[in-house]
Amino acid sequence: MNGLNLLQQDIKEQELTGVILMSPINLHYFAGFTGTTGFAIITQDKAFMITDFRYTEQATKQCEGYTVIQYESSVMDTLVDIFNEHHIHEGLFGIEGKQMPVDTYETLCDTLDERFNFTSINFAKLRAVKREDELELLRKAAKIGDDAFAALLPQLKVGMTENEARIILETEMLKRGSEEPSFATIVASGNRSSMPHGVASDKVIEAGDFVTFDFGAVYKGYHSDMTRTIVMGPASELQKKLYSIVLEAQKRGVAAVRAGITGK
Repeated sequence: MNGLNLLQQDIKEQELTGVILMSPINLHYFAGFTGTTGFAIITQDKAFMITDFRYTEQATKQCEGYTVIQYESSVMDTLVDIFNEHHIHEGLFGIEGKQMPVDTYETLCDTLDERFNFTSINFAKLRAVKREDELELLRKAAKIGDDAFAALLPQLKVGMTENEARIILETEMLKRGSEEPSFATIVASGNRSSMPHGVASDKVIEAGDFVTFDFGAVYKGYHSDMTRTIVMGPASELQKKLYSIVLEAQKRGVAAVRAGITGK
């Protein structure tokens, strides 16, 4: 399942002629496409995926509801051919203003005449509310991370480096079906644990260290993200106090979360 129907509904509501997509995240969400070269044109009632010979078979399998077209000379020439064949000679198209390179936008404007206009669309808003199938994928990604962390703990030893701990954690996620880490895995120990984004280093983990892990798995394109902090050995009174403060803040935050409120 992809987000094509949702996107076409939004195109109608915004009275657009169509939208043009090229960023990997939107091609994956609205078309199901996971290749590295793709260009989608979606109108109120049609959808086209333009790609090269490496991905036509893949796109045909992945892009439900799309006509897959293999371009030969250039994407822009193929775009013009589609517009001519389907009698699209003017209109307002939504584009990814935050992702489309200036060079691509200028080429698009040069390729189409002044009867075409473009407006930037925030497609992230359409992706924000998740379908039940998406929620299940997110739960799976979170479980992979959670289970991998549980598998790491018995292997974590004083004397290993943060990078060695990172490698174990990422390997355990891969074993459980993760495609890749969600982001650069953070392992910050001792005096480095105060850094919110202290990516794993060659620092040796010592007895008594706080060790903060911030990591996530990717499952079928959906990312998890979790943070865990442990102590190497018995915790000091100060460590217990600091941990308890953060835990209480987290509990209050969770208790306050509900639909309709802001992050503030």
